[in-house]
Amino acid sequence: MIRTLDQMVEKVLSLGKKYRIAVAWAHDPNTLGAINRAVRDGFAEAIMIGKSKVISELCLRESIDPKSFRVVDAPDESAASREAVRLTKTGEADVVMKGLVGTDKFLRSVMDKENGLMIPGAVLSYVCAIQVPAYHKLLLIRRSQWPGTRSKWPGSSVLKNLKLHL
Repeated sequence: MIRTLDQMVEKVLSLGKKYRIAVAWAHDPNTLGAINRAVRDGFAEAIMIGKSKVISELCLRESIDPKSFRVVDAPDESAASREAVRLTKTGEADVVMKGLVGTDKFLRSVMDKENGLMIPGAVLSYVCAIQVPAYHKLLLIRRSQWPGTRSKWPGSSVLKNLKLHL
């Protein structure tokens, strides 16, 4: 059982695969630091989408080599989200990741009926793994929602049945 974020990283590394991650609006140091670690650890290639000048300046401020990433210029949050989704949908990326973009803009691109990633009739679910030092294992927080509605998924706790298979 995976009990820490470091164990999760070890599991991903043991798979021997590099995941191509498209980051929408990669303008914040937390996202940049996490992606830099994934690239440095060898399990990710990053496509940072946003204002290239802002991304480069942020990399330099955080002592990160901007050449570690492919940077795709986008004029605003919505365009960055659409591009991240497009790259994932066309197979140029394996994972789409939310950067500093507003959740509404990001999910609008993900759930777009014509150009998004949703399969008709599917349910979108978000799961976040949190490590709390005072607790003996990871906490998985989820939120599920029916596309196009404000109602939460009516199923019982998904966490009871969630098995982590990376």
